[in-house]
Amino acid sequence: IVELFIERVDWEIAQESCDRKNGWLVTINSSIENKLVFNMAWMRDKRYTAWIGLNALKKQGDFRWIEFADQETNLSKPVYTKWGRGEPNKLRTEKCTEMNRLAEWNNFPCQSISSRNPKYVCQYEIEQSLPCAVNNLSASECNKIKNVSRFHFYPNHIMGGMNQDTD
Repeated sequence: IVELFIERVDWEIAQESCDRKNGWLVTINSSIENKLVFNMAWMRDKRYTAWIGLNALKKQGDFRWIEFADQETNLSKPVYTKWGRGEPNKLRTEKCTEMNRLAEWNNFPCQSISSRNPKYVCQYEIEQSLPCAVNNLSASECNKIKNVSRFHFYPNHIMGGMNQDTD
């Protein structure tokens, strides 16, 4: 299950927010998933970028998915990427990843809090009950959607933080 949050925070705070809900910043493994995340992120506002879970925090230039950060496995290596032209660059200072207006990825400083990145996308295990509860789904409705696919999107549900941009 993936969920969009409109809140101007840096990458690490976004990941901590996802983690508090037993999730992580989204992992994208195919062009279809990239399009789905892009469509969800840009449904409300097309002006800004969104944080995703790809990062090079452990080793310079070695981008891995945060979903598998605690595991010594090749699962953390991306099987699909959608880097924009010339990306990734500035590997010493830009260790986190945002998705831009073209559905392309750009590495960017993790501690950046700017008007360009007020969104992030969390991903949860399908068994998590939070997205079902937040979307007012009954237990039987929630059970119906389980095991349908790796991603379940709730396009009408967009969570907002206290720093919501409303212009």
